[in-house]
Amino acid sequence: MALRINERPFQRRMYWPFDSGVGNWAEVHGTWVFARGSAQCTVLDGAEGWLVNDFRSPDVRVDLTQRMPPSGTVAFGYLVRWEDEDNYWLWRITPGTAGTDFELVNYVGGAPSVVASADVDWVASTEYELIFTAVNREFTAYINGVEALYHYDFDLLFLTKTRHGIWTADLVVKFQ
Repeated sequence: MALRINERPFQRRMYWPFDSGVGNWAEVHGTWVFARGSAQCTVLDGAEGWLVNDFRSPDVRVDLTQRMPPSGTVAFGYLVRWEDEDNYWLWRITPGTAGTDFELVNYVGGAPSVVASADVDWVASTEYELIFTAVNREFTAYINGVEALYHYDFDLLFLTKTRHGIWTADLVVKFQ
């Protein structure tokens, strides 16, 4: 399995396999293991584990299949436009929680701001086809082909080539 990242205009596809170990992935926080096409954080750094890749582009489309954890409340997500540890966008998923469990969070100077959210009611141990896009000022997420979140950022002025990756606050989640 691999995280498939498509550079705008989404004609050139990049595959970032987890099969071969860290490779083009950088462990920003935590310790990660790679096995059978998946990545899993085994030791959190503080309360988080971050893994970012070397692919740099202001616009991105991430296609993936994600199996929800079997039970309990966990938090994990996908980083887009990651500049550094204080400035990035996060598609955060928190299955097992009541109410809002899918959010787009913008971190500026380390301060989080939820800019879009939805109550998805993720089903434990179920696979979902997810697509996340960040194109110009628009951020869109699709779950099983249906648009689930949309945000247009009026304040976004400059787009730079940034990195993308995965984030977790729990050791249970496997990224495939």
